[in-house]
Amino acid sequence: MRFLKTCKTVSTLFLAVTILGSICAAETVVANVPQLEPNGITVDPLTRLAYVAQSGTGSVGVISEATNTQVDTISVGIDPVGVVVDPIRSRLYVSDIIQNLVYVIDSRTKQILTTIAVPDNPSQMAINLRLNRIYVAEFGGSLVAVLDGNTETLIDSIPVILPQNIAVNPLNDRVYISSNNFFGAVTAVDGRTNGVIATIRTAGQFTVGVDVDFIRNLVYAADESGTLNVIDGATNTLLSSVQTNTVLVDSRVNPFTNRVYVNENNTNQVAIFAGRTLQQIGSLPAGGGPSQSAIDLVNQRLFVGNPFSNDVTIINTQP
Repeated sequence: MRFLKTCKTVSTLFLAVTILGSICAAETVVANVPQLEPNGITVDPLTRLAYVAQSGTGSVGVISEATNTQVDTISVGIDPVGVVVDPIRSRLYVSDIIQNLVYVIDSRTKQILTTIAVPDNPSQMAINLRLNRIYVAEFGGSLVAVLDGNTETLIDSIPVILPQNIAVNPLNDRVYISSNNFFGAVTAVDGRTNGVIATIRTAGQFTVGVDVDFIRNLVYAADESGTLNVIDGATNTLLSSVQTNTVLVDSRVNPFTNRVYVNENNTNQVAIFAGRTLQQIGSLPAGGGPSQSAIDLVNQRLFVGNPFSNDVTIINTQP
């Protein structure tokens, strides 16, 4: 019941954001917050707190959207890389690539509740709030681990060549995994059975970024070779792509404004694309080597981790 009420609240906020978006100013950078070796990022739209895995530091930084400052630090593991939050159950999951563990943390008290042993080199993560499942990519490996958030146990694994990033469509329980291999691909998975549905070749090479427009059932994938791809989630086919002259790393979608944000690692920019046409309509400065990112769709904030400059760029995504 709490989950349904929260979903209704979030849906109402989404509608308000969509309506107001047409009268707001263009996207702007609102802050750069110092963070050592920022890697995985996640954001809780209910508490308006973003969590940043600080690779190699044994810490997760906590950033407040209200003040655009770091307000807390969580000590966890040796080398935290991936992080994802469950705002409904107040759980924070952090992968440690050295210890091969996922830490389960109470996001209210910041206390470690338990750890889950996973296969080698756990890195980037995603969560399906409806099924309460957490997905963990094996960096440089060949699988994605599936965790049960109810029992806090490893329950399955999904075969994927060199998994990099993971995105979930919350409306149909589809999971999409980018493959950082020479051919470039996105693997579509049935989140209920953990079975692979299809592997879709992208137009470029080394697919790293992936995110979902759950309103239009489209998947956007960014290739390091500079290609931004759009995939039809209903047919699992590549619809179109656009080639840039940059190194694309991570991609985030705002379904309510129909815009795609892609980190350009070699230009220190965040490129903004129209989701409908894949036309680039602008760009914003980030820090050094923008890498992983997260978007708060309720409060319209994009968080971009910059490991070369040791900070996180916060962008207001209201168009």
